[in-house]
Amino acid sequence: MRTRKAVLNLVTSLLRNFTGLVLGMVATPIVLSYLGEEKFGILRVLMDWFGHLTLVEFGLYAAVMSFMAKVLGEKKGHVGSALRMIFAKYGNVLLMQIAVIALFSVFFEKLVPVGPDYQRETWVSFFILGSSVFFIFSQIFKAQLEASQRGYLVSYVMMFQNIFYVAASILFLVQGWSLIGQAVAYSLSIGLAFAAYLWLCRDQLVHLAQPKENFEDAEVFTKQRANLFVSELCARASLMSDNLMITFVLGTKEVTAFFITQRLIQVMQGQLQNVSGAAWPALGELYYQKQMETFRSRILQLTELVAFLSGVSLSVIVLFNPAFIVLWTGESTFAGEWVSNLAAINAGFFALMTLWSWCFSATGKTELITKVFISQALVNISLSYILTHKIGVVGPLVATLVGYISVAIWWISLVLCRTFSLPLFKFHRMWLVPFILPIAAVIGGMEFWGYPVVGSWWRLAILGLLATMAISGFCYSFFLSAPTKVFLVERIKNSSFKKKYF
Repeated sequence: MRTRKAVLNLVTSLLRNFTGLVLGMVATPIVLSYLGEEKFGILRVLMDWFGHLTLVEFGLYAAVMSFMAKVLGEKKGHVGSALRMIFAKYGNVLLMQIAVIALFSVFFEKLVPVGPDYQRETWVSFFILGSSVFFIFSQIFKAQLEASQRGYLVSYVMMFQNIFYVAASILFLVQGWSLIGQAVAYSLSIGLAFAAYLWLCRDQLVHLAQPKENFEDAEVFTKQRANLFVSELCARASLMSDNLMITFVLGTKEVTAFFITQRLIQVMQGQLQNVSGAAWPALGELYYQKQMETFRSRILQLTELVAFLSGVSLSVIVLFNPAFIVLWTGESTFAGEWVSNLAAINAGFFALMTLWSWCFSATGKTELITKVFISQALVNISLSYILTHKIGVVGPLVATLVGYISVAIWWISLVLCRTFSLPLFKFHRMWLVPFILPIAAVIGGMEFWGYPVVGSWWRLAILGLLATMAISGFCYSFFLSAPTKVFLVERIKNSSFKKKYF
């Protein structure tokens, strides 16, 4: 049952991201042609600012997922008390987010610098996007579905949300709504997703009517939340603030090429994160059931699997991303080979860090790695500002890579091995070989021979498929260990989807 749900969660999340990729490929050139590069850059900056509003949750969402996994596994009779506590905390978050939006509006023109021709439209879009915070309670239902190993339902809702958003945004563009239409489409999609989560979790709302009782784990929850918030804040500052740094130093117009060049890589990064996202509830269950040998084996096998998938997929993207961008949105929207290369390497490191972080979150030990994320963020942010001034758009990506190599990777792996009694040398071999070797070989080869020029989508698809088969076959044969091969094959054979989960 645990394996089936984990695989189902993974497959549906991959399908969700694939759907998002296809929709993005179709929609981005259309949106770009209607809005123009400057308005498109303004839209991306606005979306980034509102994306960072989740920081005002102070780690609440991640804490709720971890906490509900424990409640559902050990204390099902306390579900009502847990939900009441979480609803109250999200009510406080809503008030804080409204206050932050009000504060943001005071400094809006400095944080989002735009020309006088676009000021009114940008202001209206800002307030429309701000209205979406009233749907924040959907996070409770989403976290509960994830914690109960029903993440596949979350994937279905998100696919529906993406399809609606893209369709509405294009419709509003055709109707001449421009930037405002994009904001309306986004807010409507958030509202529809909220309605879907509410309907899926309607049977859980009866727990709210259970007799009130003291919940003795509330203090543990608060501590876990604080550590998760610090980790999330630092991760966001390290990786997800690049567009904002480009805006401050180089202007909103430079954001367009920087964003589009990394779009395919970011989609693949999301796919790789889904592997660990699908596995963390099962890891937590193994840990709380005291199956420590199996727990340790799964960490090693998942580490090697994520590294293998990262090495193969990101190598292929490095190889063909320049041609993909030229075909997709034009040569003017490609920010350069090294923006593409560094973004791919960082995406692989981020996927590994996500998996290792979930090992601590799922077991309630996030405080052990908080210092790692703080140190990495300090290195990253300080270098990012300096390097963006010195070397341009590639600066934030170089800073992120330095933060990973100099701080995060070796430190978090050391803590992980010490905490869960993993063999350090074997652990590093599990990720270094399948991730670093293929991507380094492809980057080195392309720098020597040059990147392929592809003149059509059909040629790109065929060459991409052949390259994926060749690289994955070689890496599977020579880089994956025998136990991980057995683990992977057994899980595929045993993952029957005959049982209905709806």
